[in-house]
Amino acid sequence: MEIKYTYKLIGVRKVASFDGLTDIVISADFIVSGEIAGLPKFDWALGNVPVDTPTATNFKPFDQLTEEEIISWVQNCEPMANVKASLRRSINEQFNNVEYVAWNNELPLMMTQDPIIS
Repeated sequence: MEIKYTYKLIGVRKVASFDGLTDIVISADFIVSGEIAGLPKFDWALGNVPVDTPTATNFKPFDQLTEEEIISWVQNCEPMANVKASLRRSINEQFNNVEYVAWNNELPLMMTQDPIIS
């Protein structure tokens, strides 16, 4: 059965300037879901992928980017193959009545990140 993947852009991380370029997207936050049409079998993943460092020839400022362009970056990034494989495994497990049980609910509510580019 074929799994249909749907991508939703949540946001991007950007820096004001770097190497003579301004308003640069450095990573994208997304949700990707996978489902089998007509069946109640689905799963989703939340993630962040880095964006390749732009050059003067392939650079586009943030305010000129479309959501579709950024989603295409997400879809074509190297880690996405692993994300989709994980979703596929999880969806297939649902046919075997595998139950997911949360270990605990003591996860931190906020995470901090040091600047990537200073």
